[in-house]
Amino acid sequence: MPRVDFYVLPPAARADQFACVMAQKARQQGHSVYLQATSSEQVARMDDLLWTFRDISFLPHQRADGQISADIPVTIGWEPDHAGQQDVLINLSDTIPRQAENFSRIVEIVSGDESEREIARQRYRDYRQRGCELHNHTIGSENDYAA
Repeated sequence: MPRVDFYVLPPAARADQFACVMAQKARQQGHSVYLQATSSEQVARMDDLLWTFRDISFLPHQRADGQISADIPVTIGWEPDHAGQQDVLINLSDTIPRQAENFSRIVEIVSGDESEREIARQRYRDYRQRGCELHNHTIGSENDYAA
């Protein structure tokens, strides 16, 4: 079963920005990443953001809407069946993707909004019921993860 890390963000933090930081960290550690979006529109936003989330960085990535190359470290998709052989899942959706058990690590990002936190609590219970190794991280401010 995968290790699942829940990152609880402060109220003003942006989950999409944090997802980019986590994808970059995973890439620096030699992992391949699948960013699970909620829609094709979110895929497009994440595609743009991965080009611009830091002034001096670019994270090589691809959309999961065509031929997927194993040489590109980050793949963004919104349909669960698009995940390939990546080892880290960054889940931006409100549900646990069908193929979650295929990853060695899952990153769940929880925003400061109370309704989103309640949805995340349910995912936490579901992961626990599946027997996943669970970890919680409270992010105090954007400075805790910004370079």
